[in-house]
Amino acid sequence: MKDKKKLIIFFVIAGINTVFGYLLFALLIYLNLNLYLAIALAMIGGIIFNFNTYGRLVFKSFGWHKIFSFALVYGLTYLVNIVMIQILKNVISSIYFVQLILVVPIGLMVYFLNKRFVFKGAEK
Repeated sequence: MKDKKKLIIFFVIAGINTVFGYLLFALLIYLNLNLYLAIALAMIGGIIFNFNTYGRLVFKSFGWHKIFSFALVYGLTYLVNIVMIQILKNVISSIYFVQLILVVPIGLMVYFLNKRFVFKGAEK
């Protein structure tokens, strides 16, 4: 039962984090920022916002000493995001839709890497 509740909390928080990150990305693209700069700035905003929400609300293990590991996870997912955008933008013309498609796989990657490497043991 505890695992089911934690999973529900994760999906709710992940939804909030995803909306925040995507809206920040869309705003930066709308403001005519370079695609890669927009992704980088959205990732930085996401790191700060998501570190707080995941650490405090999902894993119940918040501490600023974990921010470096958390940022490394986001650095890796940034690189994966860039590679996937390069692949998908040749098939799909809307960069907004491409990033929207990537929200779920990138989000899942973030969750599992954080659970394994950043907040490991926090749920015990």
